[in-house]
Amino acid sequence: MNACNCFLQMERDKLVHYWQMVFEYFLEQGFPEGLLRFVCINPYEASQISAFIERINPRTMLEIGTFIGLSTGVLVLASPPDSILVCVDPNLPVNVLSERFHYFESRGSLWFVRNMLEHFEKRQKTVVLEGCFTPMSALYRDRLLARGGNPENVAVIGERARDFAPYDLVLVDGDHSEESVYADLSLVYHYISEGALIILHDLSGDWGIHVFSGVSKFLQEHPEFSVRIHENLGFLYRRSHHISTLMKGLY
Repeated sequence: MNACNCFLQMERDKLVHYWQMVFEYFLEQGFPEGLLRFVCINPYEASQISAFIERINPRTMLEIGTFIGLSTGVLVLASPPDSILVCVDPNLPVNVLSERFHYFESRGSLWFVRNMLEHFEKRQKTVVLEGCFTPMSALYRDRLLARGGNPENVAVIGERARDFAPYDLVLVDGDHSEESVYADLSLVYHYISEGALIILHDLSGDWGIHVFSGVSKFLQEHPEFSVRIHENLGFLYRRSHHISTLMKGLY
């Protein structure tokens, strides 16, 4: 292996290390490995996201859909020390997603996010907002009702995210229905910087068609944007900006 390849491998290892740190932390908290691998970003996705953070050097980031915070941990560890991450999540009981793995936890997901941030000493650079970014889809409302929850108790707080705008990088990984993906993108459009990169999770698998349909609807109204899909991640950006050149160089 030549010196250039060795350097690239070291860079990839460093970026994956952020994921490994947070993944092992949650294993130590008792979370099943199957749940973490099913619901959260995987090592390769984390390395892609981290690589863009290093290249973009974002001042402010937004995460829509945090759950227990594995991706949140990657974002705060990979980003510059003076950056800010704003997390938006409805703080539903972990059971909503964990029951299928026979893991029963009634506490809200954000309890675990805040503890994780304290563990890695990143609480000071993170703003946690409880609620949905845009109104919950009918599918998610029904899912919450089936588990004894009340959708009316979940606030819609997307407007509060305006206080920290503009955002240079956004990770969209919330309600995966077409209507919610479209609504999230339509609102966050007003909060991003000119050269922002929007990253969407779950563009493959069962949810892929719904997420992509929401993206396509957004693109119909905003033809100045391009989307590039690489495996399970989608990258949305203004085609006239330098991000476009960066995307062509990487994929």
